[in-house]
Amino acid sequence: MRLALLAALSIGCGSAADDGALPAFDAASSDDAALDTAPADTRVADAPDLPDPPLDTRTYEEDDAAFGNPERGWMDGGGIGLVDGSSYVGIRDKGFTLAYAKVRLDTWRAQPLPKTFLDALDAGFGRVRAAGIKVVLRFVYNDGSGGDASEATILGHIAQLRPVLAKNVDAIAVWQGGFIGAWGEWHSSTNGLDNPTSRRKIAEAMLTALPKERMIQLRTPHFKAELWKDPTPEALWFTGEEQGRVGHHNDCFLASASDEGTYVDPIATWKDWLEKDVRALPMGGESCRKNALTTCDNAQKELARFRWSFYNPYWHPDVFAQWGAEGCRDAIGKRLGYRLVLDEASWARALPPGGVLPIRLKIRNVGWAPMFNPRPLRIVLDDGKTRQAATLPFDPRRFLPGTTTTVTARLRVPANATVGKARLELWLPDPSGLLAPRPEYAVHVASKGVWDGKRGTNLLTDALPIDDAIGGAIDPTAKELAVIE
Repeated sequence: MRLALLAALSIGCGSAADDGALPAFDAASSDDAALDTAPADTRVADAPDLPDPPLDTRTYEEDDAAFGNPERGWMDGGGIGLVDGSSYVGIRDKGFTLAYAKVRLDTWRAQPLPKTFLDALDAGFGRVRAAGIKVVLRFVYNDGSGGDASEATILGHIAQLRPVLAKNVDAIAVWQGGFIGAWGEWHSSTNGLDNPTSRRKIAEAMLTALPKERMIQLRTPHFKAELWKDPTPEALWFTGEEQGRVGHHNDCFLASASDEGTYVDPIATWKDWLEKDVRALPMGGESCRKNALTTCDNAQKELARFRWSFYNPYWHPDVFAQWGAEGCRDAIGKRLGYRLVLDEASWARALPPGGVLPIRLKIRNVGWAPMFNPRPLRIVLDDGKTRQAATLPFDPRRFLPGTTTTVTARLRVPANATVGKARLELWLPDPSGLLAPRPEYAVHVASKGVWDGKRGTNLLTDALPIDDAIGGAIDPTAKELAVIE
């Protein structure tokens, strides 16, 4: 069945690129520092009071093809162990950019984690990077039976994990609650942890151990409501505040009216609560069984309502087969998480070295969810000799589903820019210094003819005229591409 599921996915995670040599990024302007929450302010002083150059505008056709993107889509739910020394390089070839990492702690239910385990975990994250994927992480003490650990042991283990998680946060998409009970799903605890006090302590310890740019997920909405009574307000989105860092996973999607206890009574009230809470938070999981609720029509409505970003197609296989038979499987794969369409872009018709480059982008999110992890939005200028990138003062997590967003900026071009035709590119790389240069960790927009798989950028134009005969607001001292204040 697993091989059949892989064949059914048929998602390409790579793309051909042009064969030209790539100029190296100017280190001064590539801005590869990690993002905690909002993009860094990299603006420079305003240009003199002269008119900006006229604009050229290009419209783009939406691309309906299936392709992979970071931190979204179908998740390889088979459960990689991280500490077993296995290679994960084949996961991306199967159409996945995410894998469920189920890390077993059974051996240490009553003792601290040994250094050998922590070292093996660290090495496992290295193999995740080597494979070009990220993980949905969960630590468990059993696979459905066998017991969990005491509260004190769990808190001790989380404290021990903190340095390894901080070092490898770039390889983690999201961290699921885990630890408590059967499968780490926060029920059936053999140590009496099925209570609000223990759940709060463990959730708070996880939030403390995990760097603020990453989120955790809890198994049911009422578990989060034990921590915060009201749904997360928009004022806390993407701030790093704890309430805005707790999302949800549903591991019995549409298995029953209550999703097998995911929603307690009154079910409609809890669904409304979750819908309000999850608007800018990570949502993902799997199903338990096929039934009258798992039809294509109902499943797509529910996935959209609760802004699902990832789904495990391996479980339940009957549900995945149903979606294939009813004809919605490909559509679901494309719309899980974000799917950004570049509809239109405008830029200076021509400009001199040291001149002003106005930019206007219209970007539409046709996916079911926003991005939930930080990522910069950058413009790249490639004059054939130097590639420089400037970070726009806009958070791509604000590309909300079902909306079109216009992003505008004015950039200062370096005074030593080479005269001729330049490339202008849209780049949404990973914020990690290790992963930013790697194309497989950059966002591929769903517009035809723009993706450059070698560079990991989206081409706006390859014919921007840079002409030293053109006048305008020139800064002869400008050394790098930068946003003008």
